[in-house]
Amino acid sequence: MQFNREDFRSWMAVLAAIVVVIEVTFFNHGVLFSALISGLLIYFGSIKYHRTIGKIFFWFGIFSVGVTILTSSTFKVLLIAIIIYFIIQFFKSKKAPQQINPVVHNSIDEETERIIKKEPFLSNPFVGKVETPEHVYEWQDINIHMGFGDAVIDLSNTVLPEGESVISIRNVAGNITLFIPYELEVMIHHSSVVGGARVFQHKEVKSFNQTLSYQTADYQSANQKVKIITSMIYGELEVKRR
Repeated sequence: MQFNREDFRSWMAVLAAIVVVIEVTFFNHGVLFSALISGLLIYFGSIKYHRTIGKIFFWFGIFSVGVTILTSSTFKVLLIAIIIYFIIQFFKSKKAPQQINPVVHNSIDEETERIIKKEPFLSNPFVGKVETPEHVYEWQDINIHMGFGDAVIDLSNTVLPEGESVISIRNVAGNITLFIPYELEVMIHHSSVVGGARVFQHKEVKSFNQTLSYQTADYQSANQKVKIITSMIYGELEVKRR
C-alpha cells in the first residue's frame, strides 16, 4: 500500500478531533480550552510557518494536542477497546467453527431452489486500501464497507454485463477514486460529512454535510450503465474517465 502523507495527516486530524469532542462531552470539559489554544497556535503557526516564530507556534501546538490526547480518558478507553477487540478476534480465529447440516423436507423441487454462492473479490477492511486488480477480472457488483483507508475502483479492466451495474462504497475516512471507461454511462449519488468531490470536469469544494447527485446525459437509455453510491464521514471522491 502506497503511503500518502496528505491522507495520513487528514486521518490523524479527524481522529484527534473525535477524541477531543468525546473527551469534552463525557469526561473533562476543561480540555476544550487547551484544545482551542493548541488549535490557534497551529493555525497561526501554519500561516507564519516560513518564519521561526511560526515554526515554534506550529510545533508547540502539535505537541500540546498530542499531550492532551494521550492523557485523555477517551484515548485510554479507546486503547483498551482496541486491545480487547484484537484479543477477541484472536480467540475466534483459533476456534474451529461447528458445521451444522440441517435436513429440510420441502415439497418444492430441489432443482428450482439451488443457489450458487459467489465470494466477493473485494474485502471490507477496517484499516487499509481496497483496489481492483490491475489485470482483467470478472465483474461483480461491488458493495463494501470500510473504516479508514482509500478505495480505487478501475472499470477499464473488466466487461460489464448488459443493464445496470452497481457500486456501493461506505467509508469512515479516506478517499474514493473511480476510473470509468469513456463509453460508459454513469449515475452518481455521493454524501459526506466533511469533504469534496471531483466528478469528471465538475469540482465541488470541501463542504460540510453535503449530498451530490450526477448523471450522464444518455444514462436512462443506455444498454450498459453503472450506478455509483458512495458515502463517507471525511474524505474526497474523484471520478475520472479512462
